[in-house]
Amino acid sequence: MKESYIDDKLKNIAMNSNTDIPESFNERFEDTLSNLENKKSKNISFKRKYLIASVVFIVILTGVLSTPNPVSAYIESVVFSMLKEDKGLKKAEERGFMQNLSERDEDKGIEVKVEKMFLDKENIGIFLELTLDKRYRKDFDKISFGKALFKDNNDNVFYYGNNDALYDKEYHKGNVVSKGMKDNINLDDLKDNGKIKLEYRFGVNLKEIPKEINLDIRNIQLSNKVGAIRRDQKNNSGGKKRININGHWNVTLKVNEEKTKFEEYMFRGESDLIKDIKLSVAPFSSKVSFRVNKETNNEEIRYYEPYKLIDNKGNEYNNIYGSREEGSNIEAKMESSYFEDIEYFDLKVQVGYDKKTHEYIYETIRLNKQ
Repeated sequence: MKESYIDDKLKNIAMNSNTDIPESFNERFEDTLSNLENKKSKNISFKRKYLIASVVFIVILTGVLSTPNPVSAYIESVVFSMLKEDKGLKKAEERGFMQNLSERDEDKGIEVKVEKMFLDKENIGIFLELTLDKRYRKDFDKISFGKALFKDNNDNVFYYGNNDALYDKEYHKGNVVSKGMKDNINLDDLKDNGKIKLEYRFGVNLKEIPKEINLDIRNIQLSNKVGAIRRDQKNNSGGKKRININGHWNVTLKVNEEKTKFEEYMFRGESDLIKDIKLSVAPFSSKVSFRVNKETNNEEIRYYEPYKLIDNKGNEYNNIYGSREEGSNIEAKMESSYFEDIEYFDLKVQVGYDKKTHEYIYETIRLNKQ
């Protein structure tokens, strides 16, 4: 690889960072490189690369340290994609509504650690890191919990792995309160370092804030695209569809009640078709509910989806879990705008599908702050 290519790549990293670099620094940087080029030394290539790499590291580190919360600002944006993609969650973390944890349990050469948690009566978020020993560090691209229960101290179950866990009467006790789930799983670092990142957020309906959350996992399944890699095989051919690792990982998380206290903001609106729209905005999500007017309802339209919120500044907030329909009543959870100063929203609702044009039909309704 040519030196000029390395120089360009490293300098591009520095120049494309969000850190403002003084012009005088740039000039000194270029002068130093020129002086190195003029010297006749056998170690010139090493010195040049070392200098550029050091400067790039300093520039990036300076940018990280200049942020209000340097460690979390770097780690969350890189490690937890959910916090990067959902601006509402990111701001909730920055404002201190998220719990930083380190509770863990280990069995069968696998450590399960909970790094972060957030919750209210409508949402529960769990951020996990799994560390696997060398026997599992292979080309897997999927992980799942075959038998598991995530529940609170009031026996409200919001995750139960596969259906076997739900119908195992001795294992499963409680009321299922999950109203939707979104996850993100990253196995990119498994083969080299044995690390897997798992992010879960659940839509729930709790009557009260719990005091504890318990994660009980009895089975972990690993698999890849070409079939299972069994521990007793040296190749990928044949065998089962996955590796089943039976063990017991149990982690109890104490809920910090102070991080669950907040005041919701309310917006309302309606149209001839979409009536009684209520939007309650909280730190982790916004809940929208409405009623379909049967008197003006087109019988050909049978699917109503709160698709997107657009605030008065043009920012867009997406539907998180899809919608729940009970008769003519619809409910959904949207990304949060809690920490923004919003005057009104336009709610974009998917109300049908045009078979001729193959396009969805939308209706937009203005919601004003109450």
